[in-house]
Parts: sequence; structure tokens; C-alpha cells
Amino acid sequence: MFNIREALNVKSRYDLFQKDDAGDVYAPGNLPPDELFSLRFREAGGKIIRSENREKFLDHLHILLSEIKSDYLYCDDELLRRILTGGGVSWREFSSDDLLPAVAVIRCEFIVARTGSILTSTGTGTGRILQVFPLHQIILAFAEQIIPDIDEALSGLTKKYAGNLPSQVTLVTGPSRTADIEKTLVLGAHGPKEVHLFLVNQEPDKFFS
Repeated sequence: MFNIREALNVKSRYDLFQKDDAGDVYAPGNLPPDELFSLRFREAGGKIIRSENREKFLDHLHILLSEIKSDYLYCDDELLRRILTGGGVSWREFSSDDLLPAVAVIRCEFIVARTGSILTSTGTGTGRILQVFPLHQIILAFAEQIIPDIDEALSGLTKKYAGNLPSQVTLVTGPSRTADIEKTLVLGAHGPKEVHLFLVNQEPDKFFS
């Protein structure tokens, strides 16, 4: 019978803390952060719509809603609601009486170039359900939110909220996926089937003014 106590006294021939010299899986090379993010995000199955300003964002949003055949989207964010209303985009507030939301729009905290990830939180005024469960997840981001790495994103989040972090912080890297059943890849099993990132070049203050 295998003796756990004896096994613990035998030093493993493997050094678990040895640095892996295989190289950086997410090595950025010579790409600038915005191009690196676009590359990583698209590799993960995400979709990027670039907009110069608020007006273009609203135009592109109308086009997307038409393509996915949705007359409205869910939005919990007061700042975004004002922009949507002014741009003629119909929105609804999610309630416990609703089924899971088909389409939702949220803001993000940061964009991580190295991994092609988007950092979101409940600190932007959006509840947990709209961050996780929509079939089509629409995320509004600004070019100035792009940063190189995850540790900088978490440091920026800690600084922004003065140590009082939001109740939920989420890293989104493309659509939800699983291959648990017969090794068949399924999108949208545990979250969004499609993630649409609207990347706006305009400064946030001018966008929301």
C-alpha cells in the first residue's frame, strides 16, 4: 500500500519552482499594444469594431443589432443608458422576471494587450448577470484603456477604487467555450457565444459629455 507519510519524506526529482525557459507564450514581439491586443483577442474568437467617436459608435451599434436581429439590448449602466437613449438605441433594465439576456452592453475597466483580455467589474454600474450570461456580449472600451499586462490592470483597478475593490472582477478573453463532451468545441456553454468589443478612439470625457 502506498504510504503517504513516507512519500512526503522523499524529495521529488522535479523542481516545481524552477523557471521555465521555454520562453514567453504571450511574447509581444515588436507589435504596439493596440495591435497586439487585436491579434490576441481575435485569436480567442472575439470581434472588434473600431469607432472614432460616439456618433460612429452608435451607428455601428445599430448595424450590429440589425445583424443579430435584436430590437433592443439590456443595460444597467446609467452613463451608457443616456448615450443609448440619445442615439435612438432601445434598451431594457434586466430584472429577475426576465430569462437570460440575449444581448447586453457594458463598459470595461482595462484592456490587456498581452493576453487579448478585457477586464470588467461591477464598479462600472453593471450587475453580475449582464457581465456573464448574455448570448451576445457588447463591451464598450476606449483606446486609452489598453495596457500591456494583467498585473498592471489589477494595480490600476486597486488604485482606482482605493483598495475597496468591486464585488466582482472578470477577465473576458473571447467567447465562452468548452470541449468537455466528446472533445467537441461548443461556444456559449458557460457564457457569451459572441463577444463584440467596440473600441473607441475618442476620450471618455468627450464621449460621455
